[in-house]
Amino acid sequence: PLQAANGLMMFGVTTALFISVIQQVTAKWIAAQSART
Repeated sequence: PLQAANGLMMFGVTTALFISVIQQVTAKWIAAQSART
């Protein structure tokens, strides 16, 4: 059970980091697009 909980937690942490990176890249891209116009 502890190993399963650990795996689930690591999956959640990895997913959260991945989504955070995508949000930052998207925000920078939107800022660059609005600055260009």
